[in-house]
Amino acid sequence: ASGSRDKSLKIWSVNQGKPLGSIAAHDKDINCVISNEKSTLLATASQDKNIKLWPLSEINTFSNKSLNFIQQEEIILRGHRRGVWQLAFHPHRALLISASSDKTIKFWHVKRGICISTLDGHESAVLTVLFFSSEQNNQQAIISGGADGILKVWPLADTPTLVTNKDVVSLNAHNETRVWALCTTNDGICSTGADGRIVRFRDATQEYLLQAKKVKDEEIQQEQELRDALRSKDWQKALTDALDLDRPYTAFQILQRASTHSIDQVIQNWPITKAQRLLKFIREWNTDATKAFVAHLALAALIHKFGHADLFACDRA
Repeated sequence: ASGSRDKSLKIWSVNQGKPLGSIAAHDKDINCVISNEKSTLLATASQDKNIKLWPLSEINTFSNKSLNFIQQEEIILRGHRRGVWQLAFHPHRALLISASSDKTIKFWHVKRGICISTLDGHESAVLTVLFFSSEQNNQQAIISGGADGILKVWPLADTPTLVTNKDVVSLNAHNETRVWALCTTNDGICSTGADGRIVRFRDATQEYLLQAKKVKDEEIQQEQELRDALRSKDWQKALTDALDLDRPYTAFQILQRASTHSIDQVIQNWPITKAQRLLKFIREWNTDATKAFVAHLALAALIHKFGHADLFACDRA
């Protein structure tokens, strides 16, 4: 099947190399023609802002002169405010997505012929879109490409209406030039753009999940070490863990309890980079009258160990 600037939809015989029939399908240029997995439905997208669905009969009923392969009148999907560039059928569900110059992506229910969701994260025309399934973790996403060279990865929930801008990843793939096409590979996607490049993205989902699990496990371990250090009154270890875990209130409590001994002893083996993290907490404490005294003690101890000039030079850097 093909669509053209002549506004017509044609069905071709691959073996004979000639059209089986033609129909005036749209009022303006046709930008995209696709079929579903079972080849029972065609979808066309046009500069006239409309999407049309064309139910098909079996290929052996095609005639050479007319489009009797059209089983019934086409279904028109209206909703985009500007021309529609690209379409993609969901591989297993009665869903269609569309990319438009109005900067949006729309979800359409094929059987009901209605728009069920709209994504509006792009800042320029959306030129291409596809469904992507990760073989590593069975997660699905929508990949879209814009006229500004930006690719976006939209995580797809069980219900498409739950797809939002949350957790969307943006990739500057083509030096701010148009992204014209996307395709899937065995382990990711490829994109092509007006800059003449083909860019390959590998699906690193499994690596990301393993790294996230490793970070989480390390955080749990460090939290346990913090609790152990607090019980044993190892203030130096406890404060280090509180800084690493970004726990300003816990760090305040540690210094408050350690101040009766000596904050100098707690920080005696610190590098200046660790002092820099404590300075961030000190600023926060100093705005609270109930914590200002401990903040001043901690600041004095840092200045005593590192010197005023070195400490604040490191902080500015």
